[in-house]
Amino acid sequence: MAIVWLDSGIIGLIANPHKQGEAEACERWLLGLAAKGFILSLPHYAIMKLGEI
Repeated sequence: MAIVWLDSGIIGLIANPHKQGEAEACERWLLGLAAKGFILSLPHYAIMKLGEI
């Protein structure tokens, strides 16, 4: 099983509530990885920031 470390650029795209184009494609890619069993990892600062949204 592989781990995918997500950086702030990817997190910003998938956190966008109005997904179109690249953000929508990124979300599909990420959901596809999760469906295949990849472990998705976020840096601690991103988890703290997402809690503020």
